[in-house]
Amino acid sequence: MKTNIIAHVALTFEFSAPSGPADQRSMIEDDIGRLTDADSTSGVACTGFSVTSIETATQNSAVSRTHIICATCGSENVRADAYASWDADTGEWALHSIYDEKFCEVCETSTSLLEVDEATGLEVQAFGMIYCDDGARLVQGRELPEFYDLIVKTMAVAGGEILTLHEFDDMNRLEVEKCLADMAMLYPSAPVSCFFGDLVGSGRTNLPS
Repeated sequence: MKTNIIAHVALTFEFSAPSGPADQRSMIEDDIGRLTDADSTSGVACTGFSVTSIETATQNSAVSRTHIICATCGSENVRADAYASWDADTGEWALHSIYDEKFCEVCETSTSLLEVDEATGLEVQAFGMIYCDDGARLVQGRELPEFYDLIVKTMAVAGGEILTLHEFDDMNRLEVEKCLADMAMLYPSAPVSCFFGDLVGSGRTNLPS
C-alpha cells in the first residue's frame, strides 16, 4: 500500500539576474518540477508540489560599519561621559578618554552599550500584512497586503534577545518603499528582507536608486 505524505520544506533559490515575481515563481516551479521526473534512489517519489509564497532577501557588498546601541531598548541615541581638551590648531575638542558611565536618551537612564556590526548584526525587514480577527497577520500565498510594517532589528544578541532599532507601522505600498529607501541610506550594509507574498519586490537591494 502506498502512502501519500505532505512535507513542508523551505528551499532557497539564487537568481543570477533580476526578475519579476511571476518569472521567479515560474523558474522555481520549473526547477522543483524536475523532482517529479527524477528517479528516486530512496524509495520516495515526489508526485506533486505547489509554491505558496515567495520571500526575497538580498545583501550588498558595501563596507560594514559598527553601531553602538542601548542594550536595553536598542536605540542608537546614546551618550558616554568623556574627557576632551581644546586643540587650538584644529579649532576642535580632542577626545582623550571615554569613561564607563553610559546613558540612553530613550530610556532616560544609565545603561550598558552593545557594539553591533551593520552587515552581520542588523537586518531590515518589511512585511505585507492582512487584518484578521486577532488583529493582523503576515500575508500568505497570493494574498494582497492591506498594509505594510517595517522594522530594523538586531540579530540575536547576548542572551538570545533581539532588539528593535526602528519600527514603522500601517504604511501603504508607496510609504514602505520610501521607508526602505530611507533605511538603505542609514544602513547601507544591512541585509534587507521583504515578505510581501507574491508581490515581493524582485531584485530588491538595499542600495538607494
